[in-house]
Amino acid sequence: GNWVCMEMNGLFHVGTLFPEFRDASTWRQFAAERLHRELTAQVYPDGAQIELAPGYHGVSLHNFVGTMRLAQLNDMPLPEDYATNLERMYNYYLKIAMPDRRTPALNDSGWGSVMKALREGYAAFPERKEFQWIATGGRHGTQPDFASCALPYAGWYVMRSGWQKDALYLHFEAGPFGYGHQHEDKLSLIVHAYGKRLLNEGGVYAYDSSQWRRYILSTRSHNTVMIDGLEQKRRGAPRETYVSTAPLPNRWLASDTCDFAEGWYDEGYGEDKKRIATHHRRVLFVKPQYWLVIDRLTPADNAAHRYDALFHLNTADATTDDATGAVLGTTDGQPGLAIVPLTEEARAVEIINGQEEPCVQGWVPGGGKYEMQPIPTPVFTSEAPGPVTMAWMLMPLRPDEALDVASCELAASDAGETAVITFKDGRSHLLLLRNGASKTISTAGATSNAEITLIERRSDGAEQRLVTIE
Repeated sequence: GNWVCMEMNGLFHVGTLFPEFRDASTWRQFAAERLHRELTAQVYPDGAQIELAPGYHGVSLHNFVGTMRLAQLNDMPLPEDYATNLERMYNYYLKIAMPDRRTPALNDSGWGSVMKALREGYAAFPERKEFQWIATGGRHGTQPDFASCALPYAGWYVMRSGWQKDALYLHFEAGPFGYGHQHEDKLSLIVHAYGKRLLNEGGVYAYDSSQWRRYILSTRSHNTVMIDGLEQKRRGAPRETYVSTAPLPNRWLASDTCDFAEGWYDEGYGEDKKRIATHHRRVLFVKPQYWLVIDRLTPADNAAHRYDALFHLNTADATTDDATGAVLGTTDGQPGLAIVPLTEEARAVEIINGQEEPCVQGWVPGGGKYEMQPIPTPVFTSEAPGPVTMAWMLMPLRPDEALDVASCELAASDAGETAVITFKDGRSHLLLLRNGASKTISTAGATSNAEITLIERRSDGAEQRLVTIE
């Protein structure tokens, strides 16, 4: 990981700054060759460093670049493609940048800026005008020619409405555990919209043994699902399972009207790593309005199990809307987020804020190294035998904007689950979630044989299929 980069960069510096030592040239050669190998060994083809922590990605990059700069200053050779291999590490920052030009706080990382890294990236690769565009706040260069993107080795999926500071952005983490600095956070989500981070997550806390450190490492501080009160448990598995050796088999689809990504967690829960159930999460971006989050929990037995879906809001308050069952995260004069349940199994909710007993819940790191701050954390709970589908609409709200949904009618049958979402302007969206055993599913006069179908029905009766996922 990043340690060997620091060690080899240091060795190259010693060999360069003290040429009078007999073995100086050997040190330089060894360090340069090892770093060149590490550019392949610890950097995926999609640009992500294998620890899957943006902060430590920067540590490795800093040390790769430190050796290159010292070599250039002293006219010392490096392997021919050493510099070109760094481009994908800079491109990683472009891919994951949030609208506020920060990185998502994944694993042991904070909300770091991408600006300095992309300024360096543009200086090293001046043909990358999109690096310049981000680094200069759009004053120079060229806006990126993509919005949403996938990192298929990292298992990260970024859904954007555009590159404006008020664009809608969602990050979905569906990859391996990571080589180091890991959190138990698979299938977690981060949302930024209208200029504010709205769906938060654990981030990083001081490297101590406190309850706060244990909390931010745990599933409880992330936006995913716990089963029977137990957290994900990947730590302690064979280390080779912490990294990807090929692109992951997750589906990723992107178009002008929608993005779709999916992932699975089936690696066990609790200290005993009980394989209680498989969590299959699908995320659908209905551009440019909202996201659908669809969880399918399939147990390994016939017993009833409890499923707790966590959402950490970055808002001052959270209330429930009686008409829709939605949780509304709001802050006066700032953007907010509505979490609208779309299946009966997702309607029961408790909003936890700053809890320490019986377990820590509803906190994120504060401004200082040892500070934590309470946040409203809706926990949607379902308990049932057999497969369970829990689904929500995540709809960002502009400052002081009311929820545009008038009602949400839910239904479940042997064929699957349906929702009819009626907006206040008379439009309705018909969501049909067909389960694998059925051939077709119907609601409100609409029928589909696809796995996921979203139909818009206007007030004049005209219909348009917005999304079809086979």
